[in-house]
Amino acid sequence: MIEMICEYGRNAALFMIFIFLCEMIMPKNKYREIIRLVCAVFLTMIILKPLTQTDMGQMIKEIDIRTINAEYNHYTDKQKELTEKKFSNDIKNEMKKIIGKEIRYVKTEFNDDMSGIRKIDIEIENDGTITEEEEKNIKNKIYDFYRSDNVNIHIY
Repeated sequence: MIEMICEYGRNAALFMIFIFLCEMIMPKNKYREIIRLVCAVFLTMIILKPLTQTDMGQMIKEIDIRTINAEYNHYTDKQKELTEKKFSNDIKNEMKKIIGKEIRYVKTEFNDDMSGIRKIDIEIENDGTITEEEEKNIKNKIYDFYRSDNVNIHIY
């Protein structure tokens, strides 16, 4: 790509020097304007040549696609992060109501396509002990509300 830009600049500069030299040695007569017009047309063709080549058009298209993909990935990651945070806070508040103990933190992870929750980690404050019935109750509540598989719910 850099070689192509260098060649393009070199061609344009050489042609402009050629035009300048031609104008210096040309006599001042009626053909001078016609020759200047023809040189201007050739210079325009040299300047527009890269835009008419399919490689340049393809490069511009690829740059646009890469930029769009980067922005899409950024916003998708941000959306996933905010959604996981919101679900974590909702689960934390709900679990506090269910078991009556403080929840240290809740972390949720979604599937890559955001179609469902892959994993939920819950850490209970105090000694971190809960009964099996409380654990089963928590897992059932989460499953009923979020339709997350009980196997992916971890309580510490």
